[in-house]
Amino acid sequence: MYDLMVNFKTHDGKEVARPFVELPTRKELPDYYEVIPNPMDFERIRKKLDKGRYCTIEDMGADVRLLCENARVLFSLYLLFFLHIIYVC
Repeated sequence: MYDLMVNFKTHDGKEVARPFVELPTRKELPDYYEVIPNPMDFERIRKKLDKGRYCTIEDMGADVRLLCENARVLFSLYLLFFLHIIYVC
């Protein structure tokens, strides 16, 4: 299941999960760590899988949902920022 999520491509070949494979560094995107209290990426999920840290598929699903929620929160903030810029300009 992990490989399916990470390697999923749209019909035109775009890799959907690419931005979520590895978290940005604090230097690359400091806002992420100020806004997101529980960072998660597919690399962390893979490491947990490799170490047998998931007892059930639901446990892994919780981390995938966390990853998606983090992305939604961050992208919503950036969207509001860009809409504000467009409105002001």
